[in-house]
Amino acid sequence: MKLDRTDARLLDLLQRNNRLSSEILGAKVGLSASGVQRRLKRLRALRVIEADVSIISPKAIGRNVTLLVLVSYRQILVTARPVRRRRLWADGQAAAVMG
Repeated sequence: MKLDRTDARLLDLLQRNNRLSSEILGAKVGLSASGVQRRLKRLRALRVIEADVSIISPKAIGRNVTLLVLVSYRQILVTARPVRRRRLWADGQAAAVMG
C-alpha cells in the first residue's frame, strides 16, 4: 500500500499521541475532522494501524522493569595480549569478567 504525505503525517502524530482528537489532527495536517476519520478508518481496515495501545509507567504502578539482553560477538586475536579481569556488581553479587 502506498501512503501519501498526509497519511504519513497522521501516522507520525498518532505514534506520538494516539489520543489527539480528529479536529486537532486535521488542523495539523490540513484536513477536516471527518477527512481524518475517513483516513484513519481506511488505515485500520488495511491493517496499517494494527492497534491503539496505552504505555503504562512501571514506576506509577510500583513495578520494576526487567530487561534480558543477549549479546554475542566473535573476537579474532591477531596478537597475544595479557588478559585483564574486572569485577561487575549485579544484584549485590560480583562476577568476574575477562576482557
